[in-house]
Amino acid sequence: MESTNRCSLKFFICTIILLARPAAGELLIYEPFEYLPTTEVNDGRFFGDQTQDYNRGQGLAAWIHRDRDGNGTVTGIAPANEGDIADEGVTFVDTFGNALPVSGNAYERRIRGGQVAASAAIDPSVIDRITEDCSTMWMSFLFQDFGFAGPDFGIGIHSANMVADDNQGLESPGYGVGFGIVACEGQGRCIRTAVYENSIGASSLPAEPQPTFNGPASSEVFLLALKVNWNPDGTFDEVFAFIIDDIMNEPSEEDAVISDVFDFDLETQRSLSVFNFSDTQVGYVDEIRVGTTFQSVMGQGGEVVDLEAQLAAVTAERDALLADIQLAYDEVNAATGGAAEEDLIAVAPTSSATIFDLVWTNSGLPADTIEMTIEFPEGTVANPVEFGFGTSIQGSVLTIDYQGTVTVINNPRIVFESPVELDFSRELMGQNGFGATAGEEGSGDFNLFGVEVPEGSF
Repeated sequence: MESTNRCSLKFFICTIILLARPAAGELLIYEPFEYLPTTEVNDGRFFGDQTQDYNRGQGLAAWIHRDRDGNGTVTGIAPANEGDIADEGVTFVDTFGNALPVSGNAYERRIRGGQVAASAAIDPSVIDRITEDCSTMWMSFLFQDFGFAGPDFGIGIHSANMVADDNQGLESPGYGVGFGIVACEGQGRCIRTAVYENSIGASSLPAEPQPTFNGPASSEVFLLALKVNWNPDGTFDEVFAFIIDDIMNEPSEEDAVISDVFDFDLETQRSLSVFNFSDTQVGYVDEIRVGTTFQSVMGQGGEVVDLEAQLAAVTAERDALLADIQLAYDEVNAATGGAAEEDLIAVAPTSSATIFDLVWTNSGLPADTIEMTIEFPEGTVANPVEFGFGTSIQGSVLTIDYQGTVTVINNPRIVFESPVELDFSRELMGQNGFGATAGEEGSGDFNLFGVEVPEGSF
């Protein structure tokens, strides 16, 4: 049997953990259509054409646009009766005189006939945040129907691109959840929730009791919203559609015009990687927002998240803290004549696991420490280490010993990374790879996430 790797890592948790995950209630997708106008209709220009970049939306990759025959962004041929970027944006003032914050222009379609669809890949870091179990996703958008026969429209997050058809269908059987405005009686069009469960068209499409949109007349500007409660596996997820008339106060679920239940597991939720909308009629779409709270999608208290800047800030803060820790450790080690270093000599128990001794050290009060060990099953720790933010290794065990109380956490969520190989037989702090890294940009990292102990949380 191979001898166990056991080594020590000194680290500081409190501030790093708080910074590693952004605060709740953020706007994660925002598309105000800040693009140059492409009007007039059928002039060769269209939303998603080659005349400009269509990737300015927060949390989204570049948009592609197509008609039922596949003409559009991919082929370079303008879709029939295409969608365009208007030369103006849409505004909205609620019943109480509160104006929705708006920017840019709007998406518009002016000529009915045929169908068009638009799709944009969602940033992978955003997907996890808007599809977590035990969390809520909100989506809002401005919509105005220009009339004729009422809209046939769908918008939401899905596992595949939409094609341009009357059913807001996907390119292949897949999953999704969204907001629909679809025929219900005569020229009336009803607001619906739309759930796709391994289907091309929506497999569940319940409608409001009375149609909100009644062609051929054009409609007022509506602020429409969708709320999704992602519940644990085995518990029904919930979706609610709303007409918003008060942007300052979250509506109750009982006020939804229509709702539905479904049950996606977490893997399915994580597959919802595309933001789509599809239109067979004529109208405006503007100010698309997706976030974790009602306030964030109403432009209230939900600042746009710049994930790259946030990660850079976290990294800089972490590096500064690690420097403080190393300085405190060096001072203690010098004062004890090297005894602190001797305490970190590797031991090799007769086990096939890889075990690290951890010491939480308060850089402001070096005597304030918490001793821990973390054990990984055999074969799960590579070198260099590459466990990204929030990774949970099945079979790993964190043991915390603080003031006589021992707490055991199974499968803790961690980050443990190094750009170069480390020597697991000695302390990691100060090694090349956990500090200044020769020939590499950045340094290693170790952190715990969401650890609950009687005295509080890490």
